[in-house]
Amino acid sequence: MTLHPGEVAKEAQIPPFIVGEIFRVLSQKGYMECWRLSHKKLKCTVRRTSPLWTSDKEAILAILQQL
Repeated sequence: MTLHPGEVAKEAQIPPFIVGEIFRVLSQKGYMECWRLSHKKLKCTVRRTSPLWTSDKEAILAILQQL
């Protein structure tokens, strides 16, 4: 599953930097891999070994909305 922090932030109606920081921590912990596509664009992929793999996009958005 590939996610873009900007798109997730827009759907969750929270600032993009918050989602970016959360994704950065998840990446550091090995739950996902993130690549910088440009200065402002980031692409993250949830690893198959991650507990997030079994969650769908809506479940992840729901978690972010609760934060």
